[in-house]
Amino acid sequence: MSSREKLTFYRHINPDRSIGGLVQDTAYVDDSCIISQGCVVYDNAVIEGKVVLWGWVEVYGNARIWGKARLGCTSKVFGNAKIYGNASIEDSVQVFDDAEVCGRSKVRDIALIHGNAKVCGDVVIRGFTALTDGLHNEGTIECNKMGERQ
Repeated sequence: MSSREKLTFYRHINPDRSIGGLVQDTAYVDDSCIISQGCVVYDNAVIEGKVVLWGWVEVYGNARIWGKARLGCTSKVFGNAKIYGNASIEDSVQVFDDAEVCGRSKVRDIALIHGNAKVCGDVVIRGFTALTDGLHNEGTIECNKMGERQ
């Protein structure tokens, strides 16, 4: 992009008619989504369904979010990441590369879900956690400040 090209954003209108977050004209956000004013969706990101974004969430790249997923605080979803189902992501979580978070998974605190990691089912992830590969579909994964599993 040249320095003369301008990026175009608009404010999402939430289902209750309140003013929502910023959406770049190259991204797509379904009318049924609720997005707080501090959130930004850009690049080629797509958000569909009854998704809720609150706080200062950023969704960008080719990320896809659908279903009844909830994302909050300063979380970021980017690359080719997918969040769907009833997944819940809060705090300073980042989901990127080709990672997926789905089902009723809950990811909290400072977690990095990336590479080909798939977090699905009834999983709870807390603490300073990094998941790069594999399917994680049950139990609780909790790490201390050094990233060591508890």
